[in-house]
Amino acid sequence: MVSDSDSGSQARWEAFIDALVADRELLTGRIRESIRAGLPAYRRVSDRELDWGFRIDLDGVLRTARAGHEGVTDEQLAALAAVGDARAEQGLPIADVLLAWRIGVQDVIDRATEIRPRLNISEAEMLRFVRALIAATDRAMAIIASAHRTADLELATREHERRAAVVREALLGTIAPVVVRAHAESCGIDISREYVAIRAADVPEERTQRERQLGFQGTLTPRLGLAAMIDDDLAGFLLRPPANEIPFAVAVGPPRPIERLTESFELASRTLATVRAFDMVGVYDLDALGVLPAIVADRTVGDALVRRYLEPLAASQAEIAASLRALFESDMHVERAAEQLFVHPNTLRYRIGRFEEITGANLRKPRSALEVWWALQRDAIRTRPTSS
Repeated sequence: MVSDSDSGSQARWEAFIDALVADRELLTGRIRESIRAGLPAYRRVSDRELDWGFRIDLDGVLRTARAGHEGVTDEQLAALAAVGDARAEQGLPIADVLLAWRIGVQDVIDRATEIRPRLNISEAEMLRFVRALIAATDRAMAIIASAHRTADLELATREHERRAAVVREALLGTIAPVVVRAHAESCGIDISREYVAIRAADVPEERTQRERQLGFQGTLTPRLGLAAMIDDDLAGFLLRPPANEIPFAVAVGPPRPIERLTESFELASRTLATVRAFDMVGVYDLDALGVLPAIVADRTVGDALVRRYLEPLAASQAEIAASLRALFESDMHVERAAEQLFVHPNTLRYRIGRFEEITGANLRKPRSALEVWWALQRDAIRTRPTSS
């Protein structure tokens, strides 16, 4: 409470504040126009939505100015938190909201200066009012800023969840195509374009970095794509495949319209399963993997070939299998494969001959060579410690 030994001075002080409260509608209009003139972001918010908040702001600071800093509790100023929350919902940046307060305070001071003479307010009392108003404003701005930050976080969370839902709808085909298009467009996606489905290995602590590397973190409008988590993988869609070198496994499907991205995602999922099975890193599409996806998918054929070509080798299986792998990797050049294995070419020829004798294979025939190579790839998948 403002104290003054002169009861007349106290009465003038009360009348001064009451006069400003009575001018609330006039002040609200002035503040609205001043803020819109200086802050373009406020021009997209309606008069009704702005004036509602300005009235609460005025009531809060004038009440605090009248009672003094200790005379009003934060509970009594709780309505200001609703204003901060509303400004966040309206998309007004916190910097603009705080600057708007400064503009509004100046309008209140200007109005107080106008009415001061007819209420016989002295210069000392006017100075006291300005100090009280600034103190009240600082307190109110802290409450509003805190509410705005909390609302911003909640809005960001809701927006993230909404975008994730759109990704799942588009990639998994859980809703009608026309709804997918509408939801994607509401998230800033150009639905007239085609997109590629993306599915990548995820590490939770590196997720933000991986999204950025893949191109999901851009701020362009319309958006280049959206991402979400699907079955513990980082999934989404982009206008084009990642162009940078990527140090982890990424699968890309073929381009498709938004409402047909399920087709692209199915192929991306198959691609990622193959890339994982063979411990590969980088960006791959199905075309780049050749016959490898069939080896991963058709376990029955692969296991049958392992039984035919590798299991009969018994104790020699590991040694002969390593020799065969080196031979295939060396384009069937015995000397080059022997050098890779650190053995004499004749030693390698002996191992190959022994293999053909035990299994009946003939590596000079394409079909036989393909079956042996398939068996080796299937065996590598089965015995790799990191495979699932």
